[in-house]
Amino acid sequence: MPTEPGSVETYRTAFSRVIAVLVAAVCAIGLVMTAVADLSATARGGWPFVVVGAGAWALFWRPYVELNDAEAVLVNVFRTIRMPWVRVTAIDSRWSFTVHTDERRYSAWAVPGASGMGTRARMMRNRGAAGESNTDGNNAAAVALAAAERMQQLRDAGHLGAPRSDIPVTTTWNVPVLAVAAVVAVFTAAGVLL
Repeated sequence: MPTEPGSVETYRTAFSRVIAVLVAAVCAIGLVMTAVADLSATARGGWPFVVVGAGAWALFWRPYVELNDAEAVLVNVFRTIRMPWVRVTAIDSRWSFTVHTDERRYSAWAVPGASGMGTRARMMRNRGAAGESNTDGNNAAAVALAAAERMQQLRDAGHLGAPRSDIPVTTTWNVPVLAVAAVVAVFTAAGVLL
């Protein structure tokens, strides 16, 4: 499906968001129950709930893949990678959405490959429907298809030529995740030492 010029597409799996919400809810209930039972013991007994809740946010809620006209952006757990389209040499979806450049490959934590069971279920659902694609949803195959289409549109519009190595791929630390990890570490240390 063609995208409008200037549009930004964001991909993450719905299942990971559900996991994050469920884990956060269980952790919040556990933390509240700990506080209700003994408010002074919350620092000692509440830290596991904070660690697990923060981990669910960092691992399942926050990561995503963004495709725009300038670049593909992979927001992984600890690092964000920005790859200009002119650096992309190949796109892969075997184990996760993976973008190859002339130097290395970059995988997205947020968009795993489709499981064999899920692929079989979609094939059974679509059996008999000629031309049906098994890339529905936000799995690696669907994102790879969207990225390939985006690159082709940019190439057809004359915005992309041959891959260029003079434009850098930028990688940055995800400061919010690191800050939350530091706060959680302090809270955990306080809980263990008290």
